[in-house]
Amino acid sequence: MGASYEEYKRVAPPHSFIHVDQFESPEKLANYLKYLDRNDTAYNEYFSWHEHGTIDVWFPLPQCAICLFAHTAHKLKPYTFPNVSKWWNDACVGRKLRWNSVD
Repeated sequence: MGASYEEYKRVAPPHSFIHVDQFESPEKLANYLKYLDRNDTAYNEYFSWHEHGTIDVWFPLPQCAICLFAHTAHKLKPYTFPNVSKWWNDACVGRKLRWNSVD
């Protein structure tokens, strides 16, 4: 189901996300989400990280990206992927899912 729990932990503030790998089954995840829906205090804890630290925007507005590129393009070195298919399938699409798909 997307990136692993460990990958999220590396980049996201503590207690700022819910990951499927934190639950033994889809049913337990659904029960937890229902609990959060009924409990405003528990739900709002997922937003307490807003009070601490800073947020780095990884994907700025398009015009900001164009401006940044215009000012830094001369420093960039060309890069190619020797095997784009391998990179895509191994890093993005080829993750093993813990739960089986429901048909």
